Amino acid sequence: MGMNYNDKRWKAVRFAAKRRDGWQCTKCGSPANLEVHHLIRARQEPALAFSMGNVVTLCRTCHITETLAERGQLPSPARQAWIDLLKGDTACLPQ
Repeated sequence: MGMNYNDKRWKAVRFAAKRRDGWQCTKCGSPANLEVHHLIRARQEPALAFSMGNVVTLCRTCHITETLAERGQLPSPARQAWIDLLKGDTACLPQ
């Protein structure tokens, strides 16, 4: 069974996570369209569904990107860096 996003506990965790993360996306810093992302899916680990250590604030764009990467529909950042390296794009490498 999936996560009940109308649960009062989820609403409290969402608010607390956004406050903890300074009301901005932890990936890009945007303050717009904030959502809260489970690092480990609630379906996968129901005991972590309301854990502050298992959530992070993301803007809608970063949340979609992160979710697609988790589903294998986008390359992970590490894989993308490898692909870029193979293509000869060294701009992604640490200086």
